[in-house]
Amino acid sequence: MSLKHSFSRAAKKAGIALSACFLAASLTGCGPSPQHLGDMAKDPGLHGATVVTMVYKDAAPEKVLTVDAHALKTDSRYVYDGSLVVKGDVPANTEIDVSNGKLEVTGNVGSGDKLDVQLPVITHDETNIVLMPMSMSCGTNCTTTYLMPMPVTSTVEDGLAHPNDPGPAVKVVGAIGNKVTINTNGGIQAGSWGTEFKARTGYGRPLQQVPPPARPAVPSS
Repeated sequence: MSLKHSFSRAAKKAGIALSACFLAASLTGCGPSPQHLGDMAKDPGLHGATVVTMVYKDAAPEKVLTVDAHALKTDSRYVYDGSLVVKGDVPANTEIDVSNGKLEVTGNVGSGDKLDVQLPVITHDETNIVLMPMSMSCGTNCTTTYLMPMPVTSTVEDGLAHPNDPGPAVKVVGAIGNKVTINTNGGIQAGSWGTEFKARTGYGRPLQQVPPPARPAVPSS
């Protein structure tokens, strides 16, 4: 492979990575600032109550935070590390991000809400040699570009930390409103959902309606 072709491929990869960084930065910078739930919450109403209970069927009991939905405000974003229970109805246009745990809503999920729930996963780091473009001066008004092999470490996801637990990552006892987005690496369970519902599950876990919709009665002969 020629040096020119190698540089072109490396520059293309670097350009894609740079675009991804700019996209992530722009998404992070948009929308309401995140508010922590639990012990890190600045608002006393968001402290909630913590109990130790069985979260995963293949693991020991662990802490679960319960927050009253009345403490949540519309057009706000909330974050929590661990499993979370929201008692009541989540207000409309609210964002909830849960990492390393499950989310249960005992009421309804309001229209326009965005939920991101990630179950804990097992990962490992891998280091690979990547050719990165470097510039060097070769005199007045002269710059040459060459490829420098550099080690790059990335995190690789191996799978769910609790693969034998079949429970959903997101459980909504009530209904999911219109124009709701739920992104998770597990399953989703809800009583029903409205129009323009965008759901993304992971690891082959399904989107389930529980209880299932009632079947029409069969007329007796």
